[in-house]
Amino acid sequence: MLMIMVALAVSGCIRQPDAITQEERAAVYNYAGPIVDGMMTGFNDENYTRFSANFGSVLQSFMSEDHFHTLVNDTTKELGLYVSKGQALLEKANGLYTLTYVTDWEKKDGVKFSVMFRVDDPYHKVESFAILTD
Repeated sequence: MLMIMVALAVSGCIRQPDAITQEERAAVYNYAGPIVDGMMTGFNDENYTRFSANFGSVLQSFMSEDHFHTLVNDTTKELGLYVSKGQALLEKANGLYTLTYVTDWEKKDGVKFSVMFRVDDPYHKVESFAILTD
């Protein structure tokens, strides 16, 4: 089982997801899709600059270029390269949007890839991401 998570510490208790309007949902999908596509292109190309281009400052400081290369090496050993993603499940809670995609890789399909953005961030910086297999 592979579980790679780069997380943001969120203060407060986790609670039920907040309601999301259709307009808000469309806006989040509109910016998140290209950001995730850029991350995954950077992953496959082993291009740290492209992969981390939209990281928030905390994630940027945590995910160094060395950590990135370790992530790529460990992930590709088990999963191969990233192939595609389906439509994301979007949740909003604790001031964060969490999008969870079901992704396909060369060696395994159905891998969950989650990415988090702050609701109040007009720059749409990635605050956290996770690659989860069962």
